Amino acid sequence: LWQDVVYKWCLANNEWRLTPSAEVFTNKRIDRTLNIDAATHVLTEMCRKGVAEKLENNETFLVFKHTPADLATELRQWARETGHETSVLTFYELSEGELPSLEKFINADDITLKRVAEVLERRKEGVAMKEEGECVGIKITL
Repeated sequence: LWQDVVYKWCLANNEWRLTPSAEVFTNKRIDRTLNIDAATHVLTEMCRKGVAEKLENNETFLVFKHTPADLATELRQWARETGHETSVLTFYELSEGELPSLEKFINADDITLKRVAEVLERRKEGVAMKEEGECVGIKITL
């Protein structure tokens, strides 16, 4: 139940980075707030299910609008259908909507795109392209 509430709240507010004290855990009408431990548990469970990730600062969680696994599958399918089987795609091209038919990638943040690259690498369907040690794109290798 709470995970659905969190996802729908993120979608409605276009806010995908949350802390356990985020507004989503407060109901102002009845003046109630989910305690921090319970909110942390909700977000941690979302991480366990692969629909969120705890960020490095240990207080913020990134809720995925679309899971990296789903995005990786969609990108692989798009590459096959459009003849981009050996293309290099930058995170900029993906997140700025420069590629037709990849609407789910528009406004995707770099963390999500890095996770997509990792999924493709694990599946042996892509390689993370790095510049100065930072992942900046994906080479499709179908």
